[in-house]
Amino acid sequence: GKSTLINAILGNEFLPSGNAPETARIVRVKHNPELPNGRLVDGSKVPCEGANAIQSYLRELNVNFRKTFAYVPEDELVLEAPLHAFKDEAFKTQKFDILDTPGPNEAGAEALRTKVERLLHDVDVIIYLLDYTKLKTEEEKSLFARLSDTRTELIKQYESRLFFVVNKIDMQNRTGLKPNETASYVVDILKKQIPNLQITQDRV
Repeated sequence: GKSTLINAILGNEFLPSGNAPETARIVRVKHNPELPNGRLVDGSKVPCEGANAIQSYLRELNVNFRKTFAYVPEDELVLEAPLHAFKDEAFKTQKFDILDTPGPNEAGAEALRTKVERLLHDVDVIIYLLDYTKLKTEEEKSLFARLSDTRTELIKQYESRLFFVVNKIDMQNRTGLKPNETASYVVDILKKQIPNLQITQDRV
């Protein structure tokens, strides 16, 4: 879901996405309107350019990792491409990057946990993605439990920068939660799982 959200922000399918977790490396997305087709940088190399080639390269990296569960490099991959909303303009003094990191249930998450925690100290906004179709399920309980396992002092440090996006909300049915009910439900669960967490519905 995270990669799908970032692809929507980019306006192109650069990052692989699917039902199986796909993110085994941290990808830093840098806005570059001069590269409409996108370019992937891996250390000092540029292994590929263009959305299809970049997606295939990342997918192969992830598939190979899940076959062996070998060491995950902490070095970030860099994806240079225009963010859709700013495709015709370059940032000047005000710049920002978007980081695609493994989620708590993904292959590579444990190996990269220390790296991700270091990044959390420096980022301005943290977006935690939830799947509407998994709310009120055992998988949801597991996901929230993982979040509550995060060290309390870390949670307190970044709680004011923490936002939740619920995807697949268009799959709501007659008995499902409406958007405002979903926000209320998520806040209630978070407050039960993480005592003293200051989170409000307008951040869901």
